[in-house]
Parts: sequence; structure tokens; C-alpha cells
Amino acid sequence: MVFDLKTGKIPNWYNLAWLIYGLVLIGFLEGGKGLMLGAMGGLIPVIGLMVLFAWGVLGAGDIKLLGVIGVFVGLDVVWIVIYSFLLCGIYGGGLVLTRIVRMLVKSSGWKYGHTKVAFSVFILGGFIWYICKGGVNLGV
Repeated sequence: MVFDLKTGKIPNWYNLAWLIYGLVLIGFLEGGKGLMLGAMGGLIPVIGLMVLFAWGVLGAGDIKLLGVIGVFVGLDVVWIVIYSFLLCGIYGGGLVLTRIVRMLVKSSGWKYGHTKVAFSVFILGGFIWYICKGGVNLGV
């Protein structure tokens, strides 16, 4: 998240390092079954969210980060994706309400603007939400 907030990007070396660590850790702790679940958890967000990347809605680093998280949590990564998008939606709704109130108070027209957001903030929030809901032990 720090990289994303500072530069607008999540470095590939960062995701790769955690991916290798996750696969080795899960493979060592859980064996073949855990490795298979970790691989599936890693692929689900990468494959499922590519449409959003193609539309320019989500960055590739965010998708890879969710894939890395999926290696650690397996198929539960779906919940982290859902929680992350819910939090982002709440934030977006707040932005829209703020603009509506500002428009009404200042009696000015709606100003269209593109708001760029570091989605990794919502990924972190979704991950924390998942852990608070009783998420799996990550083995660390």
C-alpha cells in the first residue's frame, strides 16, 4: 500500500517475492493440497479481474497483489475481493455525496472529474475485514 500511495504502482519484484514466499510456505506447511488451493486462490483474482484491468478500472499491480494474497488464503480470496470492492464502493459513494452537497451549497453545476484512488488501500481494508470475520491462519 505504501508503494501504491507514493508512486501509484505496486512493484513487480514485491509481488513476486511474496508469491514465492507464499508458495514455498504453503507447500511446506500444507503439502500438495495446500499448494493446489494456494495456486487456485492466486489465479482466481488474476483471471477474474482482468476485465477491469482491460477497461482501465484496476491496475495490474492490484490484481497481482490480490493474487499473492490468494496464495496465502486460498479460495477465501473471493471474500477479500468482495470486501475490498464494498469498501471502495462506500468511499466512492461518499465522494459522490460530497460533490452533490458541494454543488447544492455553491449553486454550481456538476463538475466532472476523474478521481484516481490507490486501490491497495481498499485491498488492505478488505484483508483486515476478512481477518476480523475469522479468516484463516496465514501460517505466519
